[in-house]
Amino acid sequence: MLLFYNIIRPKWDKLWVLAMIFLFIAPIAYAAYNNWYVYNYAQAPYVEMQKLAPLFNWINKNTPLDSVILVQEKEYDMARNIPIFTHANVYYSGYKYSLIPNPEERFIHNYFIFLRIRGVKPDKLSAYLAEHKSEVRGIIGTDWYSFSQQSAMYPPNPRIQEVIDSLPGRYKDFYKQNFISQLKKYRLDYILSDGQMPAEVYAQLNSHLDLIF
Repeated sequence: MLLFYNIIRPKWDKLWVLAMIFLFIAPIAYAAYNNWYVYNYAQAPYVEMQKLAPLFNWINKNTPLDSVILVQEKEYDMARNIPIFTHANVYYSGYKYSLIPNPEERFIHNYFIFLRIRGVKPDKLSAYLAEHKSEVRGIIGTDWYSFSQQSAMYPPNPRIQEVIDSLPGRYKDFYKQNFISQLKKYRLDYILSDGQMPAEVYAQLNSHLDLIF
């Protein structure tokens, strides 16, 4: 700026004026563009989220404070937003959003529960994990390095891959155990599903827990 003011301004006053106009307009134009872009990018998902408002209102009116809800859904819209918009907690959120140093085993246990209510069989787990790489890394990872896929910026993490490779065998052992007993290992009050559960899973759950549809 001193260079412009002391050298360029006295010799090229028109250039100085143009530079000042540019410096005035550019931030405003950039801010306007960013607001337009963010609005158009975020509008659709936030409009879509409004359909969950009746559900969140129902939870707030009909469940005790700090109830724990296990959510079965294709994405994680309900699981991630229940702790924000209601007084309830969730059993599984899709990612390890926690600053509390819970044992990794707890997150894997909850993930296995989630897989069971989705109807994932042990012999199909390897294929499922291959199609949902970011999902499993979100449970096992502890930082952006371990969440990420292999790339030039984030090389492969041997430990993460070792844990992922162990999951099919561990899930097979988990699947043999009593499902209800495994559910009750940690507090669980309600199960919320955004669609039809597998018949086998529904039959086991219906007589033991409250279900919200």
